[in-house]
Amino acid sequence: RTLPITFNLSHHLSDADGSVTFLLDKATFAEQGLQPQDLFPLFKKQLSAVSGSISADGEYHWGREQRSGATITLDNLSFQTPLIHLEQLSTQLDFSSLTPLQSRGEQQINIGQLDAGVPINDIEAIVRLQADKTLAIKQIQWPFSGGTFSVQDTEFSPDHDPPPFTVTIRDLDLSTLSKMVQLEGLEVNGTLNGAIPIAFIDGKVVIQQAEVKTRQPGLLRFRATAAAAALQQGGESSRLLIQALENFHYQQLRITINGELEGNVVVGIHLSGSNPELYDGYPVELNFNVEGRLVDMVKKEGRSLQPLKRR
Repeated sequence: RTLPITFNLSHHLSDADGSVTFLLDKATFAEQGLQPQDLFPLFKKQLSAVSGSISADGEYHWGREQRSGATITLDNLSFQTPLIHLEQLSTQLDFSSLTPLQSRGEQQINIGQLDAGVPINDIEAIVRLQADKTLAIKQIQWPFSGGTFSVQDTEFSPDHDPPPFTVTIRDLDLSTLSKMVQLEGLEVNGTLNGAIPIAFIDGKVVIQQAEVKTRQPGLLRFRATAAAAALQQGGESSRLLIQALENFHYQQLRITINGELEGNVVVGIHLSGSNPELYDGYPVELNFNVEGRLVDMVKKEGRSLQPLKRR
């Protein structure tokens, strides 16, 4: 099997001036058809289940005029590596230089799904590759639960450890999220806004002091028979908690998250408000934690969450 690629080479011996141009016609990969390792055995352990197409063209000039450039088009490209699973990558990458490799300004990339432990869907990214090999991210954004997650103005260099960055959350719809959470009897409305700081510590991705909260009052109802029966065994405070959550009119709902992205995270839930049917609506504050592995909470389709284990 071969790639549909052509080269044109010219060189003038008298002044050592020349150029090479190349054209890669559309190369289409399929799981039951052409695979990169069929052409380059080096990829056998690095890439699998490749589908989609690649095309490219470019030029390289030397001698009196030294310049280079290329355009690479990826259409619906999907693949699996030992670390990630990626689906439906589409972009047209325009490079103003090949030595050093540098993009021609900002480039837009669209990805259907990226799964590196936690699935992320419908990603839109605007990035720039600089001459010093730094990847400058202007913005990466993806939708979730009626709102958006985004990362902005972050740079990654292969010569340095990854820097900390922040994931910004805007207008996360709690009603939508409560339907995604597989927790019997949970209803909640309102929207969440906040930030998730991410750091790289000893080779691990760590969520540090993340906080999201509501800006307006709302309503939370939790009427799970099984959970209530379990908490009834926990004493008076647990029974009061269940009663309060049956019809809790909150003034603010705040959620904190701490822990390793691929390990256990502790989610703190902080509520202030009242239940009109409990103590004549006397205002109370409720604080409790739930804990579990984030990668287990998120299902593979990235559309729903597993129940959190109560501490």
